[in-house]
Amino acid sequence: MEDLALIVSLMLFIPIVLGLATITFSIVQRRKPKLRVFAMVLASILGAVTLLALIQYPPLGAVPLFEVAISAVFLFVKSRRAIVILVYIISALIASAILLVVTQEIYSRLTVVAVS
Repeated sequence: MEDLALIVSLMLFIPIVLGLATITFSIVQRRKPKLRVFAMVLASILGAVTLLALIQYPPLGAVPLFEVAISAVFLFVKSRRAIVILVYIISALIASAILLVVTQEIYSRLTVVAVS
């Protein structure tokens, strides 16, 4: 049973660590252009992992999807506009989290009414 728990925790942990590394290299490549290709390769690997996670189980790919979006902003947008776009991404993340909580609450209340 512990082996299964380890596998599941790694399934959640590895994409997040890969995403944080991608974001870090995307930020560093602005100062050191030699790392741009490496950051792009990491972003494409993270994109592939995200796509597979979204196909298998969409909540599993939600966090890497935002990490891909943030790293793409740092890779391809000029520095002045990047902050504005990051604010939009963070506000979309907050709005989707609120929508998820509200939807789960409505669903749980409908389930209780249907059972009664």
